[in-house]
Amino acid sequence: MKLHRFFSATALLLATGIPATYASIQINTTRVIYHAAEKDISVQITNPGKYPVLLQSWTDDGNPEIKPDAMRTPFVLTPPLTRVNADAGQTLRLSYTGTALPADRESVYWLNVLEIPPVGEKGTNQVQVAFRSRIKLFYRPVTLDDKGARTAIAQLRWQAQGNHIILSNPTAYYVSAVAVTATHAGKKTTIPADMLAPHGSLDLTLPSGVVADGLTVEAINDYGSSVTEPVNRL
Repeated sequence: MKLHRFFSATALLLATGIPATYASIQINTTRVIYHAAEKDISVQITNPGKYPVLLQSWTDDGNPEIKPDAMRTPFVLTPPLTRVNADAGQTLRLSYTGTALPADRESVYWLNVLEIPPVGEKGTNQVQVAFRSRIKLFYRPVTLDDKGARTAIAQLRWQAQGNHIILSNPTAYYVSAVAVTATHAGKKTTIPADMLAPHGSLDLTLPSGVVADGLTVEAINDYGSSVTEPVNRL
């Protein structure tokens, strides 16, 4: 199934004014943490809508364009295809295959859930549109604990190079940064940020003429909550 066809259909509906069906499934989390000691983990899907939907689920390694049947990741996801009735739920089960992954840092993958609504009745102006939800899947080796993940944001470090900020992550955890706020001459400037890989860095550009003298980082924690922490300068 080619996803881009469905998203193109959505754009066409907006242009023509034909009503579309909307996504109805709900995933019980915004990210998945797979602890290496676990045999498998579960992700709960619910359909509070009025109609049954067909779900296709798979994992990817960061490339959202690769077809599900061509993707290879160290996880088995079941069921890969299932029907979820209205006002019902489905449990997806993730199992780690044992393929070698770094033991000294986290690895990140993505969980995809494609929702295909039922075909509308003949004679209606409704068009079938598929919706995909895609959330992060973190593999956390046994050498790392959840406490370290909670403190990783505050351990970030930064340095200024003109109006550029180099934000570094010295930890073994991924930090899902959303934004950074720079203080300068008593003022504040906020710019978007991105996820920092373990022992990686981001080069962020402030508006021309802005030179930071302090920095706070907003990030998303294991529970999907937004956390803002001041970070120290290198």
